[in-house]
Amino acid sequence: MKKSITKTSDTSNVSPSRRNEYTAHIERDGKWFIACCPEVLGANGQGKTKGACLKSLDKAVQLIREDQ
Repeated sequence: MKKSITKTSDTSNVSPSRRNEYTAHIERDGKWFIACCPEVLGANGQGKTKGACLKSLDKAVQLIREDQ
């Protein structure tokens, strides 16, 4: 299952053309959803719902991007 996500840490001051778009590869593993982002090496997320999983992945992407 694949889902695209568009996220920024604060969209109030960001024009739509400057938002980052990433791909999320989501799989279910028992009761958990796991996701990775192929565009950001090392970005992974997990959660008991798809929403929680994507939120976790988004945070991982943001942390990695801030560190670069």
